[in-house]
Amino acid sequence: MSGSVVLKQRSERGRAFQQVLGCMAGHGTGCASRYRSHHAFAHVWRRNMNAQKGFTLIELMIVVAIIGILAAIALPAYNSYTQKGHFAEVNTMADAYKSAVAICMNDLGAATNCTAGSNGIPAIPAATTNFASGSVSGGTISLTGTALAGGWTTILAPTLNAGNITWAQTGTCAAANACK
Repeated sequence: MSGSVVLKQRSERGRAFQQVLGCMAGHGTGCASRYRSHHAFAHVWRRNMNAQKGFTLIELMIVVAIIGILAAIALPAYNSYTQKGHFAEVNTMADAYKSAVAICMNDLGAATNCTAGSNGIPAIPAATTNFASGSVSGGTISLTGTALAGGWTTILAPTLNAGNITWAQTGTCAAANACK
């Protein structure tokens, strides 16, 4: 008896499977009650099978617009960042001259004779990729970067007050926030 029950269950499953396949193919009995019409089910099935895959034109246009906006913001920021990086060479050179001027001012007691090439202050070096020109006169340091380094100028003016030296930094690098 148990063998006949198993066969009956298998045959019922097979009949149900054939009925579903018949509905998918667009014909067969029993589909109308489940799907209102076997033609409606077949239509939905065929529509899903023939659906295009990919992006629509408007979706692609939105992505291109977003990339364009990001590029318009990022490129100027990147250029400013690289110019500040190149101007760092000029700032490093200014720090070296600050030390030399400070020693000169402590030795002489004033900034008057603290000029480039004298009293322990090195001469201004030749131009480099990032450094264009400069001068040290009366303790005031003025250095200019090349166009690659933004073309900015940094000016450092020392003040001696009771043995302490304070530096006032000005120049075109201040507006670009590149003096640091």
